[in-house]
Amino acid sequence: MKKQLARVMAMLRGLLIVAKYGFRKPITIRYPEERRKLPIVSRGRHFLTKWP
Repeated sequence: MKKQLARVMAMLRGLLIVAKYGFRKPITIRYPEERRKLPIVSRGRHFLTKWP
């Protein structure tokens, strides 16, 4: 009896995980059609500022 209850609980736990992540908005983009907007600050030349 305990094994059957453990199996049912494991199945319900798995279904809850699927339900939790299944209804979220996807964070992926369609790359060739949509481009990510990068901040202007990130497009620069790297240089060392600690020791001149």
